[in-house]
Amino acid sequence: MTLVVRVRMSSGEIIDEGTDAYCARTPRSACPYEPNTNEHRDWLRGWDGAEEIDLEDKVVHLSDLRKG
Repeated sequence: MTLVVRVRMSSGEIIDEGTDAYCARTPRSACPYEPNTNEHRDWLRGWDGAEEIDLEDKVVHLSDLRKG
């Protein structure tokens, strides 16, 4: 028999995990946490935040191209 122990992570650590997942091109739907849990919401918050920053960076780069 195998015993699996999951260490409780802080909200900030789970948000960071979601951010790292976005940066690693992990799909949003691959969230490892059960839906409707705080962990699920925190992971998605990290993933969504990273996506938002990435999209903002792309908009800035496009506007730089238009200046040239």
